[in-house]
Amino acid sequence: MIQKLYPEYAAKGYTFVGVNIWDAEADAKAFVQQQKLTFPAVTDPGGKTYLSYGVQQLPTALFLRKGLEQDRRFIGALTEAQLRELLDHAGAGS
Repeated sequence: MIQKLYPEYAAKGYTFVGVNIWDAEADAKAFVQQQKLTFPAVTDPGGKTYLSYGVQQLPTALFLRKGLEQDRRFIGALTEAQLRELLDHAGAGS
């Protein structure tokens, strides 16, 4: 679902980043290739980035402003409609 929305919202100035805290880097890269994901994806061994934002359960979507300040978060699996609503109300580049 994120891959489906990525081109549309990237054109509006949004950046999506997938963060994998579970898999080794090679396995995470293989998943990205298998799924043909075009948005940036990184590994976060030990969940250091997630912990720095206070994430305590997965999945969690963080919406960050420029400067990486947290604007809002959504805990749980997002539907396409929910993600669209959150993005459309956030304003690109805010």
